[in-house]
Amino acid sequence: MRLIDADKLCEDLLERWSIADTRKEELIRQVMADIVTPIIASQPTIENKQNWTPCSEKMPNLSQEVLMSDEFDTVRVGSLEKNIDDYLPGDYYWEDSHGYLYDVDDWVAWMPLPKSYKLNRKNR
Repeated sequence: MRLIDADKLCEDLLERWSIADTRKEELIRQVMADIVTPIIASQPTIENKQNWTPCSEKMPNLSQEVLMSDEFDTVRVGSLEKNIDDYLPGDYYWEDSHGYLYDVDDWVAWMPLPKSYKLNRKNR
């Protein structure tokens, strides 16, 4: 399946046909309004639901692998850990999947990792 931007499709169609004479353009606009637009509107949509949780609202469970996001849109896999060595200031720190440690304030939001892809072995 390929996702498309239906609004952009309508714009492009109208733009391509706009060089036609006025009568033809009028007819095309009517076809777009009466046929194409309702067909597009009836198609299923897929919403991109990203469930980012601001760190200021809630933190993940300790050692739970999550996606971490900083103020510069960097995203890494990591976990919140209890600081027992005073390596970083504060009671907790973030550790990414490469073992790098970060101050808790370096990351602004987190979200659970998506579920892994389940291969349907019957269709292989």
